[in-house]
Amino acid sequence: MLPQPSQFDTSAPKRRISGWALTALIAGLLIATAIVGSYFFFTAPIPDNPPTDSGLSTAEAASQNASAELELARLRADARRNTLATGAGAAAIAALILALRRQHHHEKTTATAEADARRRQEHLELDALRRQEHLEQKAADEKEDAEQRRITDARIRAVEQLGSTNPAVRIGGLHNLERIGQLHGELRQVVLDEICSYLRLPYTPPASRNKRPLPSPLFDPIGPAPAEPDSDETEREVRLIAQEVLQRHLKPDSQDLYWDHSRLNLRNAHLDDLHFDDCQLTRADFTNATFNGAAKFEKATFTGPAQFTNATFTGTAGFLDATFTRNVRFSSVTFNGTAQFKGATFNSPAWFDKATFTSIAVLANATFTRTVRLTKATFNGTANFEKATFTGTTWFQGVTFNSAARFQGATFKSAARFQSATFNDLAQFKGTTFSSLARFTNATFIGPAAFRGMEIQGILYAPNLRMVGLLQAQEVRLRTEFKHQLPGGWGLEPTLTAPEWGHLIHRRTAPD
Repeated sequence: MLPQPSQFDTSAPKRRISGWALTALIAGLLIATAIVGSYFFFTAPIPDNPPTDSGLSTAEAASQNASAELELARLRADARRNTLATGAGAAAIAALILALRRQHHHEKTTATAEADARRRQEHLELDALRRQEHLEQKAADEKEDAEQRRITDARIRAVEQLGSTNPAVRIGGLHNLERIGQLHGELRQVVLDEICSYLRLPYTPPASRNKRPLPSPLFDPIGPAPAEPDSDETEREVRLIAQEVLQRHLKPDSQDLYWDHSRLNLRNAHLDDLHFDDCQLTRADFTNATFNGAAKFEKATFTGPAQFTNATFTGTAGFLDATFTRNVRFSSVTFNGTAQFKGATFNSPAWFDKATFTSIAVLANATFTRTVRLTKATFNGTANFEKATFTGTTWFQGVTFNSAARFQGATFKSAARFQSATFNDLAQFKGTTFSSLARFTNATFIGPAAFRGMEIQGILYAPNLRMVGLLQAQEVRLRTEFKHQLPGGWGLEPTLTAPEWGHLIHRRTAPD
């Protein structure tokens, strides 16, 4: 702790010598020292008394002494004059040094003052700039807050409009949400979520509730007139507008209208005459959705996983030339109308297990680059896989074909598993190529089967006797280099022109 001054200490404060006074004192001492030193320097050679010559007479000696005294006086005068000149020179040098120091001090003081003035001015300008920036930032924040509050209020009002009992108000709410999304890109996903939420609300299509009136001869009008049709048809129109909003903003070819999004959640939704042609859908989820009427996804691109599990298509399901870049699931889907997948591309695993195709299923020219599963699927109409390409493992295990199954020109580049499949009608494999394992364990061919022109470049595994007989009768070629798993008594006979290929033959005894 620093010592505190006593309240009874009456001594006067000590005065400090200024730098200039100290410099003047030192200069004076140096000048005096220079004068004294120079005086002794100049007077040292001058003797105190003139020399005497004893051989002279008294008169001559007196004359000589007088001359010597005059000479000594002159020398002393010269010494004093030189001493004074030396002191004057030292004083002049000291004065010059002091003047130079004073000039330097003045210049330094002036420069320091100017620098201080500039710093003060810069600080003032910086403070003014900071105050201006603060005011501008505050104004911008207030404007942003006001804008966000306005947007939030507008979105809340639009969502509240969707809950109105008046269909015109609901339509207005949809258009208000669309306008918000178009003006504010950061809210587009939120707007899509709100519209999808509206389409996920419980809804009964009018066709399932309106009853056809009785014929006029059987109708006896008793009581009040029949009520007007309920509002289900009106609600359908509102939902169609909601779908149109989605369709408008999911087409990437419309740069001004397309909305980037990270998800499209339409689980459990009821969708009428949906048109997502040429749309780009990211993480589209249609689980348990019901598609009334046509559902068109022609040339659509699914950039994320696509989920259609347990969905129901009452009309045509159009996926013509669609592209699935990630996993797609059509597990347990019911296609009551035509399922159109012609030219579709599946770049990731695809699941169609337990799917039901009530009408025609067209997968001609489709490309499956990864595993595809149709395990226990049911095709009640024609199943058309003509010229389809299967690059990954294909599972037709337990599939039931109640109508024609057309695989002519199809290519299976990996294992094709048809074990326990049932072909109740025509099984058309004309021109089909199996590059790897072709497994038909427990497959059943009840209807006619066409295998002519089919090539098995891999291993034929466990066909039944009926299938082996058909393959023999239609001269199907198999590679002789592989050990095929055939029923007892059956083998391959190499062809004469191309011994690497062989035809099935039946021997009375199985070869060793």
